[in-house]
Amino acid sequence: MPASFAHELPETLLIIPAGRTGHPIDAITAACTRAEAVLDMLMLHFRLPAEAERLSETQVSNVLWDVQGTLGLIRTLALHQSAA
Repeated sequence: MPASFAHELPETLLIIPAGRTGHPIDAITAACTRAEAVLDMLMLHFRLPAEAERLSETQVSNVLWDVQGTLGLIRTLALHQSAA
C-alpha cells in the first residue's frame, strides 16, 4: 500500500484525484463495517419493549440517510478500485 494511503479515512478517499489509483481495501471494509454498525443499532431500536423511549422519525430518517451515504461511498471506492 502506498504510504500516502496509510492513515486515510474513507471520507478522505471519496474525492479521487486524477492519476491516483490503488485505494486500500481497508477503506471499503471500514465503510462496510460502519454501515453494518449503524444498521445494527437501528434494528435494536425496533426490538425495544413497547414502553421504551423510541427515536423520532427524524432520527430514524437520519440514520437511514447515513447508511445511504455510506453505500454511495462504498460504490465510489469499489468502482475506482476496479478501474485502477
